[in-house]
Amino acid sequence: MMEETNAQLLYQNLHLRRQNQALHNKEKKKNEQSLLFNGEGKVLSSDAFTEKLRELQEARQAAAEKRTRNADTRKAKKDALAAIEEEWVKIKAAHEVPIMTWQLECQRLASEGMAKRTWPKKPVRPLKPKLPPNLHSVDGDAGEENDEDFDEDDQID
Repeated sequence: MMEETNAQLLYQNLHLRRQNQALHNKEKKKNEQSLLFNGEGKVLSSDAFTEKLRELQEARQAAAEKRTRNADTRKAKKDALAAIEEEWVKIKAAHEVPIMTWQLECQRLASEGMAKRTWPKKPVRPLKPKLPPNLHSVDGDAGEENDEDFDEDDQID
């Protein structure tokens, strides 16, 4: 029984070491020196070395351009969402007037003793405006919808 337990502990320890090794290998970030030299000796005046330096410089520039492009698109999306929210507030405020007149009409009809089935239907609020399709695919966050802004009063009656 002791041998089985020791064998199990040995196996678990081996498995744990492999997992830790894999985790630490994934966490290591490659720096430019490791990309340049790749663990090998290089002649700093060779064409391959200067080519690799040029490629790394181009990659850095492309990453910087992508960051600025993404920042611009995020700002455009944020501005569009703010404009949509302002419009939505106006739509809700404008919808309150027909609702109030409908309620007054229903109260009047109830006081006259009219059957409910003859009452007018409740006015339907227009749908909330959506983002333009060109702004949906910004930064890969198109699948994220803003559900925390959803209230019960936002439902269509």
